Amino acid sequence: MHPDSRFSLFLYTSPSTWIYPGIILLVVLWLLPVASFAYDGQKPIELESDQLEVDNEKGILTYKGNVRLSQGVFTLEAEQLTVFTSDRKVARIEASGQPVKLQDRQEDGKMVEAKALHMIYDVISETIKLEGKGFLNHDGNIMHSESIFYNLKTSDLKAGDKETGKRVIMTLQPKKPDSSE
Repeated sequence: MHPDSRFSLFLYTSPSTWIYPGIILLVVLWLLPVASFAYDGQKPIELESDQLEVDNEKGILTYKGNVRLSQGVFTLEAEQLTVFTSDRKVARIEASGQPVKLQDRQEDGKMVEAKALHMIYDVISETIKLEGKGFLNHDGNIMHSESIFYNLKTSDLKAGDKETGKRVIMTLQPKKPDSSE
């Protein structure tokens, strides 16, 4: 066990295991298609947590306690981040917290913020789900819903929770006048 209670991205966990950056890079790209984030692959990826558990047999990496992932202006904060792999490829990424917080800046400079108690990115089906107190803020356009589901392939979005009857609440800002006119 590493003497420091914080773990960095390139922590050597055992003689047979390196935490490879490809898995973490997918977390950074997690919501990229949703909001056209200004992804900058030239910036270093930093990941820290209080604990790291690697189960090579099951292909599961679990970061626990004050998890913070960042790359440039992109940040993801959670209490727990779990990466599920199959044949050494990422299959699913789950984050949970009170809430999980994600923030990034689009190519046009506008900020995007997402929060939920649980976020799931299914790499195979190319879907993202925000569960429990879901919140999206894109340049002041805000959506609240217990459940928000987004298909990256089709751009289909579903929000709402039939079980609790909680409604989808949106605040849409008027279009700003074009400064070039």
